[in-house]
Amino acid sequence: MYKHVFSIVQPDFTDGDDGATLELVPGDVILEYRIINEGWHNENYLYTLSDDLGWFSDSGSVEINSGEEIELFVSGNVPNEGVSNTLLFTVFPENAVQHVRVASLILEPSLSIRTSPFSTAFSVNPAFPNPFNPVTTIQFTLPMVERWHTVSLQVYDITGKLVATLMNEQLGTGQHTVKWNGTGFSSGVYFLKLEAGSFSQVEKLMLIK
Repeated sequence: MYKHVFSIVQPDFTDGDDGATLELVPGDVILEYRIINEGWHNENYLYTLSDDLGWFSDSGSVEINSGEEIELFVSGNVPNEGVSNTLLFTVFPENAVQHVRVASLILEPSLSIRTSPFSTAFSVNPAFPNPFNPVTTIQFTLPMVERWHTVSLQVYDITGKLVATLMNEQLGTGQHTVKWNGTGFSSGVYFLKLEAGSFSQVEKLMLIK
């Protein structure tokens, strides 16, 4: 293990002719990145997210302990113009700028979600109410692909820190409802991440007190 070693994990992509490609449905989009500190020491990492056409724009800093990782959720808007775009995620340790890393993605707008076993049968309703105080309700439907699904429902704060696990269990096919009580949490933006098999979806929540 070296002093300033880290890695970046990008959103799930396919290997296209021009490089890593991510197909996105036009509209509001949330992407998930991970930064993994594989070095000797705790590090403060600076990051920027930018693209050629202004779909995404974000920057900030995160402190990551040695051997740990953090998730970053970034919001953007993809227009329905049928134009491809290049997204750059740049990260470097604050005290070692020379170790900068840049992860590149080609973004392709699409009118349909990428094909997957869940794309037409798995549904997630927007959390309601949102903004909320102090309780919001999450409702989702599991498809009849198999009898049981292992479902994870977790909440992250604006820095990517996991602050609550609402569910991590096997559920049967059909509709399910989960409530999150934000009592004891600070006002602000949170990200709700739902995973079931190969399906993953992130939603931005706003807790107002």
